[in-house]
Amino acid sequence: MINGIKFDDIKVCETLIIDGRHRYTSSILANIKLDKAKSSKTNATIEYDWKEVEFVEEEWDTEDKIKRLNELDAEVNNLPLEKK
Repeated sequence: MINGIKFDDIKVCETLIIDGRHRYTSSILANIKLDKAKSSKTNATIEYDWKEVEFVEEEWDTEDKIKRLNELDAEVNNLPLEKK
């Protein structure tokens, strides 16, 4: 986000995030505002209180996978791989 990569809007139903909770969290950390798109709930929608969410700093992907994903993002967004 901070390097200019474009992301889809966060899908919301009233104040509930339907799709995009990771983008939402990332946008807060990057201090970048993402647009919202109206959506609707389904029977599978589970509502969580943000007070119950734990932020875990553990990296789930390997260094090789992160490198490959960064390469793909740079290629798709026509950006240099190096950080600005």
